[in-house]
Order: sequence, then C-alpha cells, then structure tokens
Amino acid sequence: MSALVSRILLAILMLPVAVLVFILSIIITDRSLRGGSYSDRVHVMAAITCVVTWVFVAGYWIALWKSVVRWSAERLSFTVFATIGSAVGGLFVALLVNSIERGFGDIIGAIVAPLSWLIATTLLWRETPAERAERVRAVQKSAVVCPSCGYNLTGLKGTRCPECGTEYSLDEILAGQPGNIERDVDD
Repeated sequence: MSALVSRILLAILMLPVAVLVFILSIIITDRSLRGGSYSDRVHVMAAITCVVTWVFVAGYWIALWKSVVRWSAERLSFTVFATIGSAVGGLFVALLVNSIERGFGDIIGAIVAPLSWLIATTLLWRETPAERAERVRAVQKSAVVCPSCGYNLTGLKGTRCPECGTEYSLDEILAGQPGNIERDVDD
C-alpha cells in the first residue's frame, strides 16, 4: 500500500475516532463536574469537549500530513488565520443555535469549529501547480508538465492536457516549463 493511500485511509478513520474522543470527553467532563447549575455545567462541558476534540483533530491531521505539505511562511500564516476563523465561526454557530435551542448550540459549535478547520486546511495545504511541476521535475528530470496545472505530459501523443483540458502548441508547452524562463532570457 502506498503512503498516500495509507494517509487517505487514516484521514477517513480520523472522524470516527474524533467522535469517540468527543463522547469520551463528555463522559469524563460530566463525571468530574459536580455541583453548580445544570446550565453552567453544560457550557463548561461543551467548552472542554470542544477544546479536547479540536486538539485531537488538529494534532492527528497535522501529524498525518506534515511531511507532504510544503510549509511556507504564507501557508503557516493562512493556517493560523484558518484556526482563528474556525474558532470564531464555531462560536458564532454555537451562539446562533443556542438562541434557538438552549444548550444544543454548544455541541453544534464544538463540531462546526474543527470540521471547518479541516476543510480550510485541506484547501490551504493542497499542492499548487508550481509546486507540482517542481515535484515532478525533481523526480523525473526530463518531465514535460502542463504550464497551467503542472500535470505530467510526458508520453502523451497530443498537446491537450488530460487534467485541465487546456490545448497548447509545442512552443507554449516548452516555454511554460519551469526553468525555461532563464533560457528564454539568455537567447
């Protein structure tokens, strides 16, 4: 089994395990919180459960993908902003749902925050066409890649990219190869 297939399977298994962590943190928090009003206990329990679940999900997700994500200062900054935005979004959803059904919004907010963070990081951490072209070049020095999406065009009989569908002339393909800009300037 390839490393990518293993990561995908582990990513799929993360959600049921996160639900288990969520339920166990509710049980443990409920047993440890005695006294006080029921409403106060529910809010404290929801906050603790949210933090525990989110820490688990974030730790699991980062450990799973950290070796394949090309970390840059920009990508790291966007990840921090996504974390803050997801927390604010989860809080907003919790307050909104609590105004409709008291006590239920805390649980919904605790679920929305990490799920929205997962969606955001999936979009932020994906490989850009330039990164893909660079990766393909590193693996296969003679690779010819699509100037638009970075798909490896080596071995194709036509000049249409099967990944993005863009049609090129041979000159456009050769001019769009990473590293060819310097050659064009020197000529």
